[in-house]
Amino acid sequence: MRTVCVHASVTYHILIEKGSLSQSGPYAAQVFRPGSKAAIVTDDTVASLYLETVKRSFEAAGFTVPVFIFPHGEDSKSRE
Repeated sequence: MRTVCVHASVTYHILIEKGSLSQSGPYAAQVFRPGSKAAIVTDDTVASLYLETVKRSFEAAGFTVPVFIFPHGEDSKSRE
C-alpha cells in the first residue's frame, strides 16, 4: 500500500492500493467509531461503477450508510 499525504486547508492521507475500495469500511473503522453514519455522496457515473462495493464494505464494518447520487456534470456542482 502507498500513502500520499495531502497538505491543503486540512492535512489528510490518501491510501493507494489495488482492491482498496472493498476495504474502505475497515479503513474508516480505524478512524471513526463503528456504528456511526458514513454518507456516500457521488454522481451517477461513479455510482454505477463503485457504489455497491464501497457501500457493502462500510455496512460490513458496522456503519449506517445513506447514499446521495447526483447527475454527473457541471450543472450538479453547486452549493444548492
